[in-house]
Amino acid sequence: MNVPAAKPRDLGIWMTAAIWSLLFARWFVPAEATSEGSTLWLAALTALVGAAWAWWQTREESGQLVVDVWDRAVWWLVIAHVAAGCAVLVTLGNKRASLNMIWEWTSVGLQFLLLRQTLTSLRRRVTFLQAALVLWVAIATFGIWQQFVLYPGNVQDYARLRNEMATLQADRTHDLAQMKRNRDRIAEIVNEFLAQRIPLEGPQVGLFERRLESKEPIGFFVLANSLGGMLGTALLLGAGALIASSHQRRRAAVIATGLLVVAGCLLLTKSRTAWCGTAAGGAVLAWWVLRKRGAMSSRVLIAGGAVLLAAVLLVPLAAMLGGLDAEVLSEAPKSLAYRLQYWTGTLDIVREHPWLGVGPGNFRWHYLQHKLPQASEEISDPHNFVLDVAANAGLLGIVGLLAVLGAFLWTVVRLNRADFVSQEATGNATQVAEYQGARAIGLSVLLVAAWQAVFEGQAEADLLTVGGAAVLLALLCERFLLGDLFRERENVLVASCVAAAVGLLVHLLGAGGFASPAILNWLLALVAVLSMSGRDAEIVRQKPLVFFRVAAVSYLVLAVLIAQFGWMPSVTTQGLVLAGDQDFGGSGQVTAAAAKYERAREIDPLSATPWLGISRVAFAKWIAYDRDDHFEDGVTATLKAFERDPFNSKIAQELSTWWLQRYKKSSRPEHIQNAVEWAERAVAMYPTNPGWNADLANAYKLEGKTAEARSQAEKALALDEINHKAGHIDRYLPDAVAAEMRSLAAP
Repeated sequence: MNVPAAKPRDLGIWMTAAIWSLLFARWFVPAEATSEGSTLWLAALTALVGAAWAWWQTREESGQLVVDVWDRAVWWLVIAHVAAGCAVLVTLGNKRASLNMIWEWTSVGLQFLLLRQTLTSLRRRVTFLQAALVLWVAIATFGIWQQFVLYPGNVQDYARLRNEMATLQADRTHDLAQMKRNRDRIAEIVNEFLAQRIPLEGPQVGLFERRLESKEPIGFFVLANSLGGMLGTALLLGAGALIASSHQRRRAAVIATGLLVVAGCLLLTKSRTAWCGTAAGGAVLAWWVLRKRGAMSSRVLIAGGAVLLAAVLLVPLAAMLGGLDAEVLSEAPKSLAYRLQYWTGTLDIVREHPWLGVGPGNFRWHYLQHKLPQASEEISDPHNFVLDVAANAGLLGIVGLLAVLGAFLWTVVRLNRADFVSQEATGNATQVAEYQGARAIGLSVLLVAAWQAVFEGQAEADLLTVGGAAVLLALLCERFLLGDLFRERENVLVASCVAAAVGLLVHLLGAGGFASPAILNWLLALVAVLSMSGRDAEIVRQKPLVFFRVAAVSYLVLAVLIAQFGWMPSVTTQGLVLAGDQDFGGSGQVTAAAAKYERAREIDPLSATPWLGISRVAFAKWIAYDRDDHFEDGVTATLKAFERDPFNSKIAQELSTWWLQRYKKSSRPEHIQNAVEWAERAVAMYPTNPGWNADLANAYKLEGKTAEARSQAEKALALDEINHKAGHIDRYLPDAVAAEMRSLAAP
């Protein structure tokens, strides 16, 4: 029988710091490539820390577990995505991406469970939020530095390397030694571009250069939108801290300074969804606090006036410095139109896969089957968290999401009626500084730095600088400046968390990232604070020691599974494929590249990427030696890749291209038939890609199907016209191809 504990037991400083550090560490690594397995090492560490926590509980006569309706709601959402991923594993889809996302979603549930065990006192909740706020101030400072220092330098470096490569390629020297030096230097530049995933040719170059010029700060993420949404929550938490501390001038001045930094970086991200979310959260915060009449009302008005004044001053300042322009507002209707296009295509996916969705990590290629011709991007998620869940996990996921949102609403209603009068909240707030936040931040920096040093050769200077500054700031704040920000006003702490959660949800209605653990874990962390507020001991349950022993073993096994079947194969394969690409595309060492691709194939049998590398090597040999066995090896390898990623239209298009080249050499009808078959598959999987339609038109022409060739040429030209009108430069047909299509379409 579960009996409520009289008083929740503190987990201890280092165990708490370890659990918090898992959340903070995700803010130092790219959060948008989760399905590629780049953050699975954190998922494995989460399971290891879970095992340590369960073992720690066995040291007492009986262990304690915080559990209530929130755990059931969150785990329903998690299990829905895991079930959808398992469906992909036994049917069709990108199994590597789904398996990686299964591990990530499992770690999301475990992170939520662990985090709630650490928030069983007001002091811990205050310290946790204070550490997060300090860390976001440091990251916002880094974002401002990116905007005005780093990016201009990157643009100059990129232009210098591009110009140098063009000059070397144009050099017609007859000096053999100089020719070798030119080739070696070109290979170095190509390898550097490949390592940074910079496109070398084609329309993607123009798109990359346009993005390079945009210069919005991204922090340690990949997208400015992701950073903007997170900074909006930090701004709302900081506004609550300012309200709670407005009667202490020194503390208020420090908080206000941090808020200016966060607000400035938020403006520079140009994330309109983040701005809307912050505004919505600000309205919730003002309404909640103003309900408490008296001295607090005047503080809210003063703080609100200060925030508005700061915004008025920051906007023209950012514009003068080049961080904002008129397009931020003028392009807003276009941005909304783009999202409506994304959502329309996503709804078609939901209608096709209503029960379990397409599975986590498999959205993009399914979306391309339904992408509208005028849609702007080949998106990886729907840019709406409700549609994200519906498309990836189906009806089962929607039920889980409704459970989470229902639990959130129930918690908000409960807290709105609470009085928040407790001995801890009203008593003496003076305590010995434990530097809990600084420990957690420092540990997160050490984790990421160790990862980078072992697997990337060295820890990034940006990480060490920003992380070190955050640790120092956390130490200073806890020791001298801030103390416990919300301790005297738990109601303001609750209001701030409600506002931040609402702001992030509003942002995620129009932005991607809901399935990213860096963002989702933070959203769940905010509601974890709310779920524990006002009921610390009420939801703490005593569990027998055998329960925690079994949990410790289970979490340890989970960590091994994540490492063995997710983290290690993904990371090792990515490294080998990148090295193979550098050998193949940079230095032309085909044999070395082939060996790396083969090794990657053996390590990760689920990934399509090594097989694509093997096929490129085989086709290169076929071009060089004109041997049928090399061509057959290339086809076999490409088919192996297609088996592992069966909705990827690029693989189908690549096969069509090679069969077309084979036909031009052989003139055999079966070869052109194969080219047409794969071109038709590519168009079926991505019907609004003018390049795919143009390839199919050419294949029909060579097969002698004149009417079909004319029809596809007309479609290609119509799609190309739509892209030109919309300014989608990365999908323009090359001039020569467009001219050929006009010739085919002519009566």
